[in-house]
Amino acid sequence: MSYYILDNYISLIEENKITELDLSDNFYKDEDYTDIYEALLKNNSITSINLSKNNLNEIDIEQLAKILTINNTITELKLNECTLKNIDKLLDSLKVNKTLKKLFLSKNDIEFIKTLNNSLEYLDLSDNLIKEIPNDLKDNCMLKTLDLSNNIILHYPDCISDNHTLKELILTNNAINKINSFNNSLECLKLNDNKLSKLPSDINENHTLKILDLSVNEFNNIDNFYESLKNNDTLERLSLTDCNIENINGLSETLLTNPKLKILNLINNKFHNNKQISKLFKSLETNTTLTDLYINDKDHSFKNLTNKVNQFYDKQFYDNLAQLQKINKNIHIYY
Repeated sequence: MSYYILDNYISLIEENKITELDLSDNFYKDEDYTDIYEALLKNNSITSINLSKNNLNEIDIEQLAKILTINNTITELKLNECTLKNIDKLLDSLKVNKTLKKLFLSKNDIEFIKTLNNSLEYLDLSDNLIKEIPNDLKDNCMLKTLDLSNNIILHYPDCISDNHTLKELILTNNAINKINSFNNSLECLKLNDNKLSKLPSDINENHTLKILDLSVNEFNNIDNFYESLKNNDTLERLSLTDCNIENINGLSETLLTNPKLKILNLINNKFHNNKQISKLFKSLETNTTLTDLYINDKDHSFKNLTNKVNQFYDKQFYDNLAQLQKINKNIHIYY
């Protein structure tokens, strides 16, 4: 962006003639930002600011924090890919500011989060270097979506159980190896691409969760999870893709009684015992809720069986599939 256009922007800011300010992907000098910040201090019309893909530093954070402390119109701030490391002062300003609702801080170098107790409703901290979630998240009564995917978080935050407003928690691709409880108020929980090997057995006590993604973990035995899922009355989508699962008999028994599950993804696992597949299909003959089942074997696809033994499996698989689809016409099988 040319300096002529920048000067025009500053004038528009000072005169309250714009509601959105997009200065993303520019290479201004520090003094140029200073002029912008000075203009923003006087502005009361802008609701959205995008400074993403700029090389910002702690001075910029201090200026933005100063603006947010006195501003009551900005509802959205985007600071993605800004090489940020320390955002403490920005978060401190949110103790005063009650109008900012969406904050985007993806793809920075942030290692530490001082606090999450503020009035934000949407916070994106994905693709950073964060190791832990502050415990004061339990005190936040405004946040609805928290994205912490692609960080290096080691521990699932137990404080989630005490938070009753957060609806979506995204923890994809971290290093979490344990979750103690599903007792929370979440509607969507994504724990795919972590290091989980076990699951808690209290999902039957959760009455809010609708979407649960556990894909790409290395589960040993999760029969206790299947057992507790029998009486869960809210979960509609469950993904267990690439989880090294060898036995699904417990899951088949769950599907006989589970009253809510609609979509089940089991692609790329290790259960290739045809008796298990037969039992799964048999349970679905009386299931009235499941509409979509994604299934294939990690070692071989049922569509590509060639030797004599596998040809027998192939025929039995298709016979069972035909029988299931004859009885339960509402279900779609993807394999």
